[in-house]
Amino acid sequence: MSDLHQQVRTAILAADAVGFSRSMSVDELRTVQALAESRRVMDPLIAAHGGRIFSTAGDSVLAAFDDPRSAVRAAVAIQEALAAGDGKARLVYRVGVSYGNAIVDGEDLLGDTVNVAARLEATAPAGGICISGEVHERLATGADAWQDLGLRHLKNLVRPVRIFRRSVAGSAEPDAVARARRPMLAVLPFTSADPNDEYLAEGLADDVTAGLSRFSRLAVLGTASSQAYRGGDLTAAANDLGLDYAVRGSLRRLGDRVRLSVQLVAARSGLTIWAERYDSLVSDMFAAQDQIAATVVGTLAGVVEEEGAQRVARKRTESMEAYDFLLRGMHLARKLDPASATEAHAMFERALLLDPGYPMALSWLALMRLRRWAFEPRDGKEESLLEPARRALALDPHESWCHLVFGQILLYLRRFHEAEEHHRRACELNPFDANVLALRAPMSLFMGDPVEGEAWARRAMQLNPRYPDWYPTNLGLALYLQERWREAGAVYAGVSAPQAGVLAGLAASLAQAGDTEASADVARRLLAMVPGFSAQRFVDGRPFVRDRDRALLRDGLRLAGLPD
Repeated sequence: MSDLHQQVRTAILAADAVGFSRSMSVDELRTVQALAESRRVMDPLIAAHGGRIFSTAGDSVLAAFDDPRSAVRAAVAIQEALAAGDGKARLVYRVGVSYGNAIVDGEDLLGDTVNVAARLEATAPAGGICISGEVHERLATGADAWQDLGLRHLKNLVRPVRIFRRSVAGSAEPDAVARARRPMLAVLPFTSADPNDEYLAEGLADDVTAGLSRFSRLAVLGTASSQAYRGGDLTAAANDLGLDYAVRGSLRRLGDRVRLSVQLVAARSGLTIWAERYDSLVSDMFAAQDQIAATVVGTLAGVVEEEGAQRVARKRTESMEAYDFLLRGMHLARKLDPASATEAHAMFERALLLDPGYPMALSWLALMRLRRWAFEPRDGKEESLLEPARRALALDPHESWCHLVFGQILLYLRRFHEAEEHHRRACELNPFDANVLALRAPMSLFMGDPVEGEAWARRAMQLNPRYPDWYPTNLGLALYLQERWREAGAVYAGVSAPQAGVLAGLAASLAQAGDTEASADVARRLLAMVPGFSAQRFVDGRPFVRDRDRALLRDGLRLAGLPD
């Protein structure tokens, strides 16, 4: 047997400097000196605890130990020594320790155990350590000093890893640092009462899996993982895979019709969170398959977020992680009032304190800044709005929401060509995200195409039947700009908790429809809510390309008796 195929049982320590590339770009000489000084501290400590360095690349170190306890002691000693200071410039490191089989390749070691150590290192706080559950089990003393983060899915690893975390005294960041933990979801194979329809059930399950996978805020297992639990124990799947949710589906014929039943289930408790049925004629099923899958995907994504928001609402804020704060902020952002926008902004800031490079939190923060500016327009807004949105897009250029928010801000800054390009890219990246489609509607409206805007708004509301109040506001404006006054008024009137923008649209629609008494009543409600309301300022705050659209809205507000 060649060396390449020999396996050894070993503990792997992976260490990597925080912000090394950025430091090199700022002061290359000083960074190289700090790296050399850090290695003068680390290398002897690794050797003193029985470790062997088998790989280095720039600022990173990989070392092997026979005993996982020795690896952990070395990790703690390294972090304590680096944090001691003594006047010498050193880098701040993250460290991860794993234990298992590794493949010998000459002096090098390969395999999952090495990969797990590297992923654990990336999860650790700056100046801190993360270890796997296998390592924690073998700690004879001090096991209670480690914080249990539970099962986590790490990048490019199929199985979840139990992670324990510790920050060393004097390290650069407090123990509160937490990475976003996305909910784990699996689409179990859909079943069919008729063997002849199995291919159709499988195709629908594959389509739903592919659609949900486009949402970066969800971690969706591939069909290869879920196939093993076809018709099996959901609790076992939850424990083995770290599942939070499972999607089940069944297909059966009812005469000349086909019915698809879908459930979203809490994996650990088995409780059904959401269920829906979709019926279609057998002859239309193939044409309807894409639409059914898209509706299931759009609704499921919204339900998972809503259920998660309700869960985190019951948690103490000091125990929340970055994803929890994101969810709470998104839940607040569903409302239309200024106070909710301010609260949501604070939640996204809390998420970014825990994870400064969290693209979704940065994008939502930027969107809330735009919304708050819309409530109270002021000068000097451009860089304040664009900066977090630009950072989010640079961090994750393949996330549809990052493109969407950046495009939305560019739209209000009247950089129309760029805005349209980012909106288009957002839809390409995730055509199943109802929020993306809902915000595509005002892009069309302000660019002068209310018919297209209406189509986008209705598509978003169809894709997510549990849509928030801000979806209909886009449909209302689309109908108003087509001079369909009564339809616009009916849409605005259907908003459950109308705020200033909704009341303005409703007052203008009723006035244009000739219902002066109802229009005047809505205008009074609006002025009670916003005593300094100005029709001209309201219209000027919306980036209409066509003068005709601007004048049409202003005329309706004036007809309603609202001050100019």
